[in-house]
Amino acid sequence: KSTTHAISPMITAAYVPNNQLVVYGNYMRDLEPGALVDNDNAKNNGETLDPVKTNQMELGIRKNWQDGLITTTASVYRINRPSAYLDTQTKVFGYGGKEQNTGLELSTYANLLNKTLRPTFGITFQRAKLKNYQTNAGNMIDGNQQVTSPRVIAKAGVEWDTPFVSGLTLNAAAQYYGKSFQNAENTFRLPAYTTVDIGAKYALKLPKNQQVTLRGAVENVFNKNYWQIQRGRYDRSFAVVGMPRTVWLKVDYEF
Repeated sequence: KSTTHAISPMITAAYVPNNQLVVYGNYMRDLEPGALVDNDNAKNNGETLDPVKTNQMELGIRKNWQDGLITTTASVYRINRPSAYLDTQTKVFGYGGKEQNTGLELSTYANLLNKTLRPTFGITFQRAKLKNYQTNAGNMIDGNQQVTSPRVIAKAGVEWDTPFVSGLTLNAAAQYYGKSFQNAENTFRLPAYTTVDIGAKYALKLPKNQQVTLRGAVENVFNKNYWQIQRGRYDRSFAVVGMPRTVWLKVDYEF
């Protein structure tokens, strides 16, 4: 039966006992355009599926320390998204089963040394669980990890406005991506990897409100060899070679 209308509510609530603490929660149901069926074995090949209905729930807390010099946040979330596959009995491509993403996010950032030093850190623990999910190959999956969804992702970075050169900011960042599966059957898994980037920004002010900003960076400083998994439609995925050590420069002129 085709969907002709749907309600997409969004509810948010926050409790602020003082200006240093916020406790919040939200619920949202989203509508996304339905996919075009491009399976030659499907009776409805060439048709467009009904809009996808997803829902998200989140609870979180944010705390400021030392009058906002340091801020920490923690949140838990769950996102439900229906899956689509070809029914082997009816030969109709449609929705069935779901992908359930549950996670915990922790983060902190700070403004130190008179706001000239800005470190950040974040880590996400997640589980992308498949429930009554049929793969493109026709296999029924229940309880496995979704493709391209590592259990742990962590990122850290820092920016420093140098005192010895006015307008010069140095930065560095590191990213960690845990092991992830390339197939819904969870029989093939690619290893975790960590990359490190460094960079700099120099802003030079000119007369008549003009400014030149020079930016540069070295990404993947240690030339780490890794595979980067990218998600295709539904349970499909593909791996590409991770970007090697890369140097880039950029100039912005404002007038």
